[in-house]
Amino acid sequence: MADEVSKDPKFATDDEIKQENDRRRKSIEQFLKLPTEQIRAAIACTLDAAVGRALTPPAGEMLYVRKSWLISPADRKEYNSLIYSLATPTYGFGFYFDPKNNPAERFKETQAKLKVIFRRGSDYLRAAVGKAAAWACVPAELLAAVLQNENNPGASGFDQAGQAAERSLQELIGSGSTGFGNVKPQTLKSVKELFKTYYKTSILGPGVQNADQNDNAETDIYHAAAALRDGLNKAWSAGTRSLNTEQFKKYLYYPYFGGTVSAEVAVRAMGHYNGMGDGAKTYGETGLRRIQKQPLHFLPPR
Repeated sequence: MADEVSKDPKFATDDEIKQENDRRRKSIEQFLKLPTEQIRAAIACTLDAAVGRALTPPAGEMLYVRKSWLISPADRKEYNSLIYSLATPTYGFGFYFDPKNNPAERFKETQAKLKVIFRRGSDYLRAAVGKAAAWACVPAELLAAVLQNENNPGASGFDQAGQAAERSLQELIGSGSTGFGNVKPQTLKSVKELFKTYYKTSILGPGVQNADQNDNAETDIYHAAAALRDGLNKAWSAGTRSLNTEQFKKYLYYPYFGGTVSAEVAVRAMGHYNGMGDGAKTYGETGLRRIQKQPLHFLPPR
C-alpha cells in the first residue's frame, strides 16, 4: 500500500500530482482497515546513518531545565519532605535552635540529596524522550533536537525561568505555545485527532499521565513527539517544498510514511515543528546541526 505512494515527492505536473493524490486516498482507505499494530509497524522511522551518530551525555547528567521538571513521580514525596525540612527552625530560619544539629551541615546534606533527585529526574526525562519517540514512530534524535531547540542549553538561568513563566502564562490565558515542548494548543488538538483517526491510538503511551500542558514534563514530551510526527508527515507529503505554504497545499496530507529519514527530510520535519517558511527552515537546520555537532542532552544515553 504505502509502496504505491511516493515518499518525499519531487514536484511535477498538475496531472501527475493528481494521480499521486488519488493513490494516497486509496492507500489511506486501506490503512484504515488495518489493526493498530500493523499501522505502527508501517510508519516506524530511523534516522539515516549518513547523517552521523548523535552525541549523548552519560547517565546522571543533570539537565539544565527548570528544577520542577526534574522531579520524577517516584521522588515527589522525598522532594517535598526535603523542601519542607529546609524551612524548619533547626536551620536557623526560626527562633528555635537544636544544639544536636548543625544547620549548615544539614543544609549541605539536604542540597546534596536534592541534587541526586534532580539527576534521577534528568535520567527519567531522557528515558521519556526515547519512549515517546518510539511511541510516535519518529527518530529519537529529531525529538531530542527539537526539545533542545525549545530549551536552549545556552540560555541563562534567568532566561530559562522567564521562558517557563511565559509558557505558564500562555497556558493560563489559552494563547501561544506552552509546555516543555512549547507546543501550540491548536497543534496539540490537531495531533490528538491525527493519532485517533489514522493510528487508532492516543498520543500518550501506556502509563503516561493524561495531564494538561505545563502540568507534567513527561506528558509534554509525548505531546512534542506527536507534533513532530505530524511534521514528519508533512515533510514527506509535499517533498522538498513542504515548507512553502502554497506548494504544500498541492499534495494530499499523507500520515503513513515510514522508513529512513534523510538529512533533508529531517530538516523539514523539524522545521514543521516550528511552522512554515524560511524561519521554520532555519529552525530545522539548527536542529540538524545539534544532531551532527552538539551533545543532545535530551537523548537517552546509549
